[in-house]
Amino acid sequence: TNGNGLTNGNGLTNGNGLINGSGLRSTGGLGGYSHIELEGKSNIARISAVAILLALIAGGGCVYYMIDEGEDKDKIAIDGSFEDWAGTETVLDGADDSINGNIDIIETGITIDNIYTSFLVKTKEPMFTSNDGTTIRILIDSDNTQNTGYYYPGLGADHLVEIYGEETGTVSTAMIYTFDDTRDNGDWNGFYSLTNIEANSTGANGISTALELQIANFDMGIDAREGMKYAIIASDSSGNMDVTNVIDLSGNEYIFEESVAARRAIANSYRDGALDGITIDGEFTDWNSTDQYKHDSNDDNVIDSGDILRFANFTDKNEDTFYYINTEGNILDGTSFTDKDAKHKDSSSGFDVTLGDGIEEIKHNPQVLSNKDQIFIFIDTDYDSETGYSQGGIGAEKVIEINGHYGIIQSSVMKTYVEIAQEWGSEVDVIAANDDDEIEILGEGGNYYIYIKSWNRDVDEIEAEVYNKVTLPDDEPPKDGSRGSPIIPDWNSGDWIQSGADVNSGGVALDAADILDNDGGSRFDNLMFYNDGEFWYFMFFLMGDPYEDASGNDEFDITYAVLMEDSANDGDYDYAVAMYRDTSNNDYEVRTYTWNGELEVWQYSNKENDCANTGVYCRVSKTASQQHVAWAVKNSDTFTPGGDDFAKAVIHGSDKVAFGSSWADVRNPSPDDATGDYTTASSVGIPEFSTLLMPIASVMLIVGNRIKNKKE
Repeated sequence: TNGNGLTNGNGLTNGNGLINGSGLRSTGGLGGYSHIELEGKSNIARISAVAILLALIAGGGCVYYMIDEGEDKDKIAIDGSFEDWAGTETVLDGADDSINGNIDIIETGITIDNIYTSFLVKTKEPMFTSNDGTTIRILIDSDNTQNTGYYYPGLGADHLVEIYGEETGTVSTAMIYTFDDTRDNGDWNGFYSLTNIEANSTGANGISTALELQIANFDMGIDAREGMKYAIIASDSSGNMDVTNVIDLSGNEYIFEESVAARRAIANSYRDGALDGITIDGEFTDWNSTDQYKHDSNDDNVIDSGDILRFANFTDKNEDTFYYINTEGNILDGTSFTDKDAKHKDSSSGFDVTLGDGIEEIKHNPQVLSNKDQIFIFIDTDYDSETGYSQGGIGAEKVIEINGHYGIIQSSVMKTYVEIAQEWGSEVDVIAANDDDEIEILGEGGNYYIYIKSWNRDVDEIEAEVYNKVTLPDDEPPKDGSRGSPIIPDWNSGDWIQSGADVNSGGVALDAADILDNDGGSRFDNLMFYNDGEFWYFMFFLMGDPYEDASGNDEFDITYAVLMEDSANDGDYDYAVAMYRDTSNNDYEVRTYTWNGELEVWQYSNKENDCANTGVYCRVSKTASQQHVAWAVKNSDTFTPGGDDFAKAVIHGSDKVAFGSSWADVRNPSPDDATGDYTTASSVGIPEFSTLLMPIASVMLIVGNRIKNKKE
């Protein structure tokens, strides 16, 4: 009754045992989950007798539910003689799919009658002759839907068949398992033992390249109206594997890559980005224009799918922050099967092995054995390592967690840390999309730390990107970044526009020896600028190291600054952005100033900040051939940009806070007021779109001339 057993299920009455689900144990007594064991041909007589008895009790005869898909055969006997498969339509799987001929599947077949489903598997060479064992698996989607069971692209495996054998060429263990749908669909330990099945691989000569096996239909709950799908996998103890396509009862095949692409398209999010920003769509060309890639090492000891090669984050003009990760292999690949060996391996030979022959029934709640990869992005949104969840050297208020396998995003959420409870609390879905080896995610701004944990527990991580404190070690410049994350163009970017040219050639306070020396921290070439409508970006190249004096000692007493005025170009500058190196913490710090006409002094617009405080972002580089200072400051902290505004750059070579001391009341610093250098005043503003892209060659020419001048 009801299609897959006797009455209401896969046992006898209302369940999976005899009455109401208890059943009989193979070891005697009531209880358990082993079902009625099938023992060769004797099962047919038993089932027929019970069916007739129930039909008589019901008073209405016996209804035979005939499955009308696939090959309808009732003469398959699991006896090692494969002649009864003659005439059955099979599916060919090309040879040499595996380096091991014992697991190289070349042909498969299936037949279904009103009692049994039978499978045929043929390999290039005898399959159970290895000393270390061979496992044949069949994933069976008995309800023909990917939304239940263990997920594999193209099917949802409600049942798993595992056949194991070693050395003798014969089957030693043959079991069928059912999947617990309360478990995660990527949990290999979500399969529970159901019962033993009949399987045989011995031919007339004792060893064969063919395997036949048989499963009672009521053990799988097959519904003929829905059809079914299956995939067959052969593997050895070295991890070699051959997998067929997913196949249905009509012999149609479903290509793995096509199934992945279809599922990925469903799983990927889509979000249209701001102009010149990032669109979440699984296409990554828009990241190239941000020029924000940072590189991670190629780690030979990490699985390719979890090996981070490069990463980036980007904050657009709407202050939405995006993250990007590129891996060496297929990102979020995970693994299809997390055990190389069968769940049960028995030493006895023959196909009639039962749960009572020393094989323990799996009915407990085993630890999750996931086949998924995980991506974690910890974000310190308040830029304070002392608050939030401590991870990777930052204090994270948020974490983005992405799970996936087969290159498909399974879940993507962002959790918030609850400080008082010291645990992760509420979570929301986040927008993310990936392709083969890249992923892009919409998150939040802040210091961040990324790591990938692969299914096999390999971990790859980046060094945390910390923006709120820029340290200056002796051998490398500080990191780029900021709170609010304006993106300073690279030194050779075509976005830069040349403004004032160098005038002072080293400053009148520098003697000839200094000018010829390498004390270039007080000397620069041309002032460059750029405006994106929200931020001013300024940069000038230096003739020498920006934080060492001529003797190679640390230099703290230098002010770098840009002066700006509205329209008149009369030398009465209204705004200044200045940066200096602080002795106390070895950081570059930035201040913005406005001119107080009543007091005739410079006053802070913003209080003393570090190099990456809100609205101010700086970069200092001493890389060979492109030593420079650059920063960004919000338009609102300066003047309303326009085509008639003017700016010039100045350097004070012996005062680290020149606008608070040497230049405190000097509105237009000049060589007479400074030990350092300055440029001419030139018009700056937001240019028309057509003029935004200055050829990179002009920047390279400036750098080239500077190098030439240094040599001369």
